[in-house]
Amino acid sequence: MISGVTIKHYIFCPAIIQIESLGFEERITEAMIEGEEVDK
Repeated sequence: MISGVTIKHYIFCPAIIQIESLGFEERITEAMIEGEEVDK
């Protein structure tokens, strides 16, 4: 039996994962930019 909570988890979990991965990518690019500035 699939409950409403399970459906909500299936809808929201991918969105949360996408948001977290986007935030993670932004942090990596920020760190890379900072690293490049240090190298100059």
